[in-house]
Amino acid sequence: MTDANISPEGVPAPKLKYIMTYQADLLPAQNINRDRVVWDAAPTGGWVKDIWGNKGKLIPPSGDWMTVLPNGTLYQDVRATVQMEDGALLFLEYKGKVKWKSHVPEKIETGKPITWEDHEYFINSPTITTESKKYEWMNDVVFINKVVEVQLNNDKKMYVRYDTYQVVMHS
Repeated sequence: MTDANISPEGVPAPKLKYIMTYQADLLPAQNINRDRVVWDAAPTGGWVKDIWGNKGKLIPPSGDWMTVLPNGTLYQDVRATVQMEDGALLFLEYKGKVKWKSHVPEKIETGKPITWEDHEYFINSPTITTESKKYEWMNDVVFINKVVEVQLNNDKKMYVRYDTYQVVMHS
């Protein structure tokens, strides 16, 4: 039996280190056509909290220019700006894929939040860019976002919330 966390060459898999949670508040979707949806993110709020106690907010312009693939998988194309409490600006850019379980449309219709458990897959990999000395380390690492919760019912406050992890090569 082989260890799933070790490659055939004996190289250990990278580890994940939790860094922050953030929420992007959403306006109702702009359904351009059957395979293109645009989400305006952060015009009414959004927040960031990292493990060191630093806080920030998402600011405009921020959004997701989403493509709906023929099999129903959603392909994300996100760009967002975060302004930290100290004034530092972080630019997040990421691609990712979202695949819902079959019961999700009913949850959206009834206004129930969609959790990470309601997805086959909802992972993306943000690149973070900044000039801030405090956060410049973020320019040089790989991050992974995993969905925490999503609310997409137009009768409720709509949002998407992520946990962000740094990919760590060595323990």
